[in-house]
Amino acid sequence: ALETVRLMIEWYMKNSHDDVSVFALSATYRPMKQNISVKEFVNRMEKRGIKIEPGERFNYYVIRHPDQKAKIHQKMILVKYFDNERMKIDMKYYIDTLVGTFARFINYHEQFQ
Repeated sequence: ALETVRLMIEWYMKNSHDDVSVFALSATYRPMKQNISVKEFVNRMEKRGIKIEPGERFNYYVIRHPDQKAKIHQKMILVKYFDNERMKIDMKYYIDTLVGTFARFINYHEQFQ
């Protein structure tokens, strides 16, 4: 299973893709929850005149940011505003997330004990 994931990541990194829809993530704005990234993102969108209502679900990408230390909310962009010519998907974010998911799986899988 891990070898398959490694091969898929290598294949993606070597090949150019125009279809970034596989990287779309979703979140729901819940003002009473402690989801700091979502709250900060919603605040940033409101400053740009884009209103996200409480309870609204939205789709976004995590894109590269010039500041290496940028927070996730600074890297989030709504799917409908993503420009494939000017913006690049933050592959490091997606790979790190995938690796973290598999690490939790491996920790509990008997084959790796």
